[in-house]
Amino acid sequence: MKINTLLPTAFACLLTAAASAQPFTHPASIHARPDETSPAIGELPAGTQPILATGYGVVPSGWVAVELKGPHEIFVLRSELNKSLEVPADTPLRTAPSVNAPVMMVAAEDTPLKIVGLRGRWTELELDQPVIGYLRTGPAAPAAPVVAA
Repeated sequence: MKINTLLPTAFACLLTAAASAQPFTHPASIHARPDETSPAIGELPAGTQPILATGYGVVPSGWVAVELKGPHEIFVLRSELNKSLEVPADTPLRTAPSVNAPVMMVAAEDTPLKIVGLRGRWTELELDQPVIGYLRTGPAAPAAPVVAA
């Protein structure tokens, strides 16, 4: 990339970050991935300033990575717990006790979880760590044109 195109790009990124740090005047959905079709894992209430997350790779234009502070109420099927009543790595942590509920994140080896209740065949857990989500801050980037082979 040439220097003369790098500076305007960097300036545009700074403007997007600065604008996204302003409080939202309306409620906004926070998605699991930077994609409108991705499930919402939280909501930013009106008048709230998002906490920007850094170090999560390149985020598409019109989106920012945000931090959802814990604790979070999450659910796993009781059958997914191991014999020590621990959640194994790679287990989906859901936002509600339903297989159709959005996956807030996938458990890692060291995910700090505490059992707080049971709901039928579901185990309710408390996740006391921030979760990264994605917030739309602007219009979607134009789609790339389709070129016939």
